[in-house]
Amino acid sequence: MKDAVLEKQSYMLIGRHDIEKLMRFDPASAYLPNSVSASNMVSSASDAESLEIESELSELLFNLRPIKQENLIHDDNKLILLASLSDSLEYAWAKNLTITKSSSR
Repeated sequence: MKDAVLEKQSYMLIGRHDIEKLMRFDPASAYLPNSVSASNMVSSASDAESLEIESELSELLFNLRPIKQENLIHDDNKLILLASLSDSLEYAWAKNLTITKSSSR
């Protein structure tokens, strides 16, 4: 269950526009799904550019504040409930988005 929480944190980081923008410049971004904001960006980078992008990403990630030990969830049952709630909220958001798009047509 800890994997689910870590996976969610990864999605939250990737969803940040500053991190996503840097990731789009990385040559490995060819494997990332295209987003509307990044569709016009060219993902061709030389080795020097790639190293610079990697450095910027590392700096961004290292500047994030770490989670304090006392704020971590140590109970597996709470992790399961939190992951379930997160999935439910994500499902509700997706449904709401679908309904909003279909009603605006």
